Amino acid sequence: MASRGTNVSVACKPSEFNADPELAYKISKESQLLFFGVNDVLFRQGDSPGFLYLLKCGEAVLTMEVSGKTVICVRAGAGSLIGLSAIAARKPYTMTARASGDLYAFCLAASQFEELLESEPNLPMSVLRILAAEIRSSRGDVISGQPDC
Repeated sequence: MASRGTNVSVACKPSEFNADPELAYKISKESQLLFFGVNDVLFRQGDSPGFLYLLKCGEAVLTMEVSGKTVICVRAGAGSLIGLSAIAARKPYTMTARASGDLYAFCLAASQFEELLESEPNLPMSVLRILAAEIRSSRGDVISGQPDC
């Protein structure tokens, strides 16, 4: 289980956020910092999208299973936004996300994220760029073969 972090001091190396810096800043200010231990689940494939996660420190492994077999495995590090495509589409998560070790993540409810996008006119374009980059990356993985997790 994840522990809710309140007034948590986290010693992490500074990282470049994969997300637009303004979007990352807004998410970090509107969210709660949570701790996940090794193998803790952030979300499961098929679950309704309740939260968006901005990884502050650590790494998550995202896997997609079909008929009980893992068909996609992706690692996401500090600065990554995970759960974004499910929230944007208002569709279930297509992957399961687990902490590969100690992980700290800013956690923002889907409804809060939607309110944030409505209140900040520049942020929807940032989200579009992130989703487009995910598509390009996925296509590259198909061409080159899936990386091992």
